[in-house]
Amino acid sequence: MIAPVVAGLLGAVFCGFGILALSSGAQRLWRGAASEHWPSVEGTVLFSRVNASETQDSDDRRSTTFSPQFVYTYEVGGVKHFNNRRRFGRIEGSGEDWAADIATRYRAGKGVRVYYYQADPDVAVLETRQQLRRVVAAGRRVGGAAVRVGGADLDRARGRQVAGWGML
Repeated sequence: MIAPVVAGLLGAVFCGFGILALSSGAQRLWRGAASEHWPSVEGTVLFSRVNASETQDSDDRRSTTFSPQFVYTYEVGGVKHFNNRRRFGRIEGSGEDWAADIATRYRAGKGVRVYYYQADPDVAVLETRQQLRRVVAAGRRVGGAAVRVGGADLDRARGRQVAGWGML
């Protein structure tokens, strides 16, 4: 009797995670699309480098991910702002060459065009282009998987057979 309750609770938790992932992605998609119409000002890159993050798994295998880091400043309405967002919709972190190319593109001292959200000028990007298909696909995979797992747990709690999974 406890197993169906636990499975039902797990199903609800996984469904919740799926909805959270989808809503977070939706906000990035909206901001990414809207940023193409935001006003812009000139800014300056203050700091730029490539950051290396090393992780180690339980088998002592090490993995290194590289990401560009930079800070730029810009002024809106006489107020100076600082930011480090390149664009919406992309998770930063990949190979060293990729990160170095971006850090070089936004080297310290370089003038840049900054696009800012008029209602909150602290929200800004350097690039308004975004890869909508990749963001949507990633959001669908993460959110869809969590909802499917949650739904399977709920079906298990109800004693139903899940197509392709047998009786769970």
